[in-house]
Amino acid sequence: PRKGRPKDQKSDNRSVHMWIADLESGSPNNRALAATELGNMGSGAKHAIPKLEKLTKDPNAEVAAAAKKAISSIRK
Repeated sequence: PRKGRPKDQKSDNRSVHMWIADLESGSPNNRALAATELGNMGSGAKHAIPKLEKLTKDPNAEVAAAAKKAISSIRK
């Protein structure tokens, strides 16, 4: 049986956590980028959904749109 790739998974998890932390950045550009990157990770970023859902109400339209798109990509 195949064991998977634990080293890659560990690295991916670290990246997810770093992007999740960036969702709380004071910079709208950083929040939007973090949302986009998490969306690109797909289901691997599913534990980011609660914070992304909060960002759908961000006063910055670009951030809110990126969060909505990320949620959609993660849930596919």
